[in-house]
Amino acid sequence: MPTTTKRKPVVRIHLREAKLKGYHVKDRADSRRRVLTSGINRKRVTYAEIVRRLNALAIMNKRTHPGTTAKIRADMLYLKHKYRDEKPKKRSARSRTRRR
Repeated sequence: MPTTTKRKPVVRIHLREAKLKGYHVKDRADSRRRVLTSGINRKRVTYAEIVRRLNALAIMNKRTHPGTTAKIRADMLYLKHKYRDEKPKKRSARSRTRRR
Protein backbone atom coordinates (compact mmCIF):
# COMPACT_ATOMS: atom_id res chain seq x y z
CA MET A 1 0.00 0.00 0.00
CA PRO A 2 1.58 3.33 -1.03
CA THR A 3 2.09 5.94 1.61
CA THR A 4 0.55 9.31 1.08
CA THR A 5 2.10 12.48 2.30
CA LYS A 6 -0.04 14.98 4.08
CA ARG A 7 -0.28 18.29 2.31
CA LYS A 8 -0.02 21.43 4.35
CA PRO A 9 -3.14 23.58 4.20
CA VAL A 10 -2.84 26.69 2.09
CA VAL A 11 -2.97 29.83 4.19
CA ARG A 12 -4.95 32.62 2.62
CA ILE A 13 -4.49 36.18 3.78
CA HIS A 14 -7.42 38.27 2.66
CA LEU A 15 -6.55 41.90 2.04
CA ARG A 16 -9.25 44.46 1.49
CA GLU A 17 -8.68 47.46 -0.68
CA ALA A 18 -7.79 50.99 0.47
CA LYS A 19 -6.50 50.30 3.98
CA LEU A 20 -3.11 51.75 3.09
CA LYS A 21 -4.29 54.36 0.66
CA GLY A 22 -1.31 55.94 -1.11
CA TYR A 23 1.28 53.41 0.16
CA HIS A 24 3.38 51.96 -2.65
CA VAL A 25 6.52 49.93 -2.04
CA LYS A 26 8.11 51.37 -5.18
CA ASP A 27 8.09 54.88 -3.68
CA ARG A 28 11.01 56.32 -1.73
CA ALA A 29 11.22 55.61 1.99
CA ASP A 30 10.33 59.13 3.09
CA SER A 31 7.14 59.24 0.99
CA ARG A 32 6.07 55.75 2.14
CA ARG A 33 6.57 56.70 5.77
CA ARG A 34 4.79 60.03 5.30
CA VAL A 35 1.72 58.17 4.04
CA LEU A 36 1.80 55.76 6.99
CA THR A 37 2.20 58.46 9.63
CA SER A 38 -0.46 60.68 8.07
CA GLY A 39 -2.91 57.77 8.21
CA ILE A 40 -2.27 57.34 11.93
CA ASN A 41 -2.20 61.06 12.72
CA ARG A 42 -5.45 61.73 10.87
CA LYS A 43 -7.00 58.72 12.63
CA ARG A 44 -8.01 57.06 9.37
CA VAL A 45 -6.38 53.81 10.48
CA THR A 46 -4.89 52.59 13.72
CA TYR A 47 -1.30 51.53 14.33
CA ALA A 48 -2.39 47.90 14.72
CA GLU A 49 -4.28 47.88 11.42
CA ILE A 50 -1.28 49.25 9.56
CA VAL A 51 1.14 46.78 11.12
CA ARG A 52 -1.18 43.85 10.39
CA ARG A 53 -1.53 44.93 6.78
CA LEU A 54 2.21 45.47 6.30
CA ASN A 55 2.97 42.12 7.94
CA ALA A 56 0.55 40.36 5.59
CA LEU A 57 2.19 42.04 2.59
CA ALA A 58 5.65 41.07 3.83
CA ILE A 59 4.62 37.45 4.33
CA MET A 60 3.06 37.24 0.87
CA ASN A 61 6.19 38.65 -0.81
CA LYS A 62 8.95 37.04 1.23
CA ARG A 63 9.81 34.23 -1.19
CA THR A 64 9.21 35.90 -4.54
CA HIS A 65 10.30 39.49 -3.78
CA PRO A 66 12.72 39.59 -0.82
CA GLY A 67 13.70 43.20 -1.57
CA THR A 68 10.08 44.29 -1.24
CA THR A 69 9.78 42.42 2.04
CA ALA A 70 12.90 44.17 3.36
CA LYS A 71 11.39 47.57 2.57
CA ILE A 72 8.10 46.65 4.25
CA ARG A 73 9.88 45.34 7.36
CA ALA A 74 11.93 48.55 7.52
CA ASP A 75 8.72 50.59 7.43
CA MET A 76 7.26 48.44 10.21
CA LEU A 77 10.38 49.03 12.30
CA TYR A 78 10.12 52.78 11.66
CA LEU A 79 6.52 52.80 12.89
CA LYS A 80 7.48 50.76 15.93
CA HIS A 81 10.19 53.23 16.91
CA LYS A 82 7.96 56.22 16.26
CA TYR A 83 4.77 55.08 17.99
CA ARG A 84 5.43 52.10 20.25
CA ASP A 85 8.85 52.36 21.80
CA GLU A 86 8.89 53.57 25.36
CA LYS A 87 11.80 55.28 26.96
CA PRO A 88 14.10 52.83 28.71
CA LYS A 89 13.40 52.46 32.39
CA LYS A 90 16.10 53.59 34.75
CA ARG A 91 17.56 50.88 36.88
CA SER A 92 17.47 51.41 40.59
CA ALA A 93 20.69 51.59 42.58
CA ARG A 94 19.77 48.36 44.33
CA SER A 95 19.58 46.37 41.10
CA ARG A 96 23.03 47.60 40.10
CA THR A 97 24.68 46.06 43.14
CA ARG A 98 26.24 42.71 42.70
CA ARG A 99 24.66 39.80 44.52
CA ARG A 100 26.49 36.69 45.57
